[in-house]
Amino acid sequence: MKKLLLGLSTLLTLTACQNMPQPYNGTAGYQVESKSSQSAILSYTLATAPNHQVNQQKLQNACKKVIGQNKPYSITVLSTNEIANPAKFPTQNGVNIGHSQATFSLVGRSSNDSNVMRNTLDTHPDTLQVIRYQCS
Repeated sequence: MKKLLLGLSTLLTLTACQNMPQPYNGTAGYQVESKSSQSAILSYTLATAPNHQVNQQKLQNACKKVIGQNKPYSITVLSTNEIANPAKFPTQNGVNIGHSQATFSLVGRSSNDSNVMRNTLDTHPDTLQVIRYQCS
């Protein structure tokens, strides 16, 4: 019974965190374009698959966080764009030695499983959805 309650509380916590608005971090999150005491224009970059209900909740929560009043806001979408995900284009890491690029890393054991795990953790969507909207 305790394991079931622990599992349910963890699931609820993870679900709640998915709808919390996050400031833009270079990949996803919201940016404030303009703000007044009663309205704001925001740009929200979403890295998830389009889900209208979840996206609406994220937009609504960002409005509440930016304007500061805990009430429902009217959302008017000004534009929607898809952009290439910058995380899909990794930066150059390593050391230049002459005309070659060398990369060094520490690995506890060389195993195909560790390579599969590393590749799985490094999975990113190809495109991001940018929603520019006004909340009032």
